[in-house]
Amino acid sequence: MKTILWDKNSPEIITKSIDSIQKKYLKKIGESSINGISLEKGKSLFVLVIRDFKKGTLSPDELSSFGFEIFHGVAKNYPKSDLFQATLDASDLRFYMRVKGSYENLIRRLNEIDNFYEINNDNIY
Repeated sequence: MKTILWDKNSPEIITKSIDSIQKKYLKKIGESSINGISLEKGKSLFVLVIRDFKKGTLSPDELSSFGFEIFHGVAKNYPKSDLFQATLDASDLRFYMRVKGSYENLIRRLNEIDNFYEINNDNIY
């Protein structure tokens, strides 16, 4: 588990590691690591993650952790892609869920993630 302290006025955020479940998703797209996979496989991976989040089998913190990992492992290399913005939005979820006054940002980010899912859902491996 990671502990992230934003400032003394914000709540402590403890997130669950995705190490134990990450391999299951990577196996589905035929990869062993998130780092350096193609943009298309990165999109497929994120669609699978979002799908399980929508089913309720992944928590918001797990979605956020996957967003962070996919952003840094793939999406930041493709700044004009829809994966870039969707994973960046997902990585911020854990913060916006817990900070008072940020619910509009939370809704906007969830909408961006949902838009990415709707556009890319039919194009997974």
